[in-house]
Amino acid sequence: MSPNEVGKRHDLLSLSSDFSNAAIETSNIAIRTLILINGGAVIALLALVGSLLSSGTYFDLEYFLYSMAAFAVGVLSGGIVAYLAYEVNVADFRYLVSFEELADHPFFQNFEKPEVKRRNRQRVYNAAKIVSLVSLLAFSAGIGFAGLAIWNVNEQAHSAAVRASK
Repeated sequence: MSPNEVGKRHDLLSLSSDFSNAAIETSNIAIRTLILINGGAVIALLALVGSLLSSGTYFDLEYFLYSMAAFAVGVLSGGIVAYLAYEVNVADFRYLVSFEELADHPFFQNFEKPEVKRRNRQRVYNAAKIVSLVSLLAFSAGIGFAGLAIWNVNEQAHSAAVRASK
C-alpha cells in the first residue's frame, strides 16, 4: 500500500470518527429533549393543579390524570431510548472489533459473523426510533388531555358565572 493510500485511509477513518461523534452528540441532545419536554410538562401540570386547588376552583381531575400519565410514559420512553442508544453504541463497537478480529487474528474468529452483528445493531436502532416516536406521541397526547382539562375548567367556570348572574 502506497503512502498516499495510507494517508487517504487515515483521513477517511478520521472523518468517520468525527461523523460518529457528531451523530452521538446529536442523539444525546434529542434524547435529553424527549425527557425534558415530558418532564417539564409534568411539572407545569402539577403547578396548574396546585394553583387550581389553592384557588378553590372546581375541576375534573380525570383529564389531568390522563395527561400526567401520558407525560410519564413520555419520560419513561425517553429513558428507554437512552438505554437503547447506549446499546447501539456498544453494537457499533462490537461490529468494528469483529472486522479487526477477522483481519488480524483469523484463527480467533467469533462464532458470530460481522453481518449478524450489523443486523442486531440495526434492530436495536430501529427499536430506539420507534420508542422515540412513542415518547413524542405521549407528549402530544399529554398536551391534548391537558387542553381538554383546561377547557373543562374554563367551561365549568363559565357555567358557574352564568348561574351566578341569573
